[in-house]
Amino acid sequence: MDKRKIKINNIIADSIHLLYEKGYNGVGIQEIVESANIPKGSFYAYFKNKEDYLLKSLDFFYSKMEESVLLPLEDKKTKPLTRIHNFFIAEKKAIDSRKERTSLMIGCYIGNTTQELAKENNIIRKTVNELLNNIDNKIYKCLEEGRNDLKNGIDIKNFQDFFLIRCMDLFKS
Repeated sequence: MDKRKIKINNIIADSIHLLYEKGYNGVGIQEIVESANIPKGSFYAYFKNKEDYLLKSLDFFYSKMEESVLLPLEDKKTKPLTRIHNFFIAEKKAIDSRKERTSLMIGCYIGNTTQELAKENNIIRKTVNELLNNIDNKIYKCLEEGRNDLKNGIDIKNFQDFFLIRCMDLFKS
């Protein structure tokens, strides 16, 4: 990774908690630069504007998910349905860890961004849809691979949708 990308990731890592806690509309650039401990002018050297920061922070968050929470879905040594189970365990641990650090139930960054902005911003809607579709596709692939372990005749896509909704509801409680 080049130096510029490393610096962008460091800025995001030092400030993404603000968007978790307050949402996009609740945070200003000044708060972001203070949290990242950089001059305001440096923000514009790495990001075109606040929306660009958000888009890069979504990519950053997803890449962190790929390194941790999504990793079990790729483990070909494990049975497909067990991989899905392990994914949800990893997701629950990640949520619990965020909750411990902030003492807030702040949910999923991608999901929170979707709820706050996807209706009003086409670029953000497209980005979050791509990220969520990537996750859905990984889970769907595991369900397809584990089809023989499921009840005969089950519609995998409907099952996946129902399963994801129910599991996300459980994480909220």
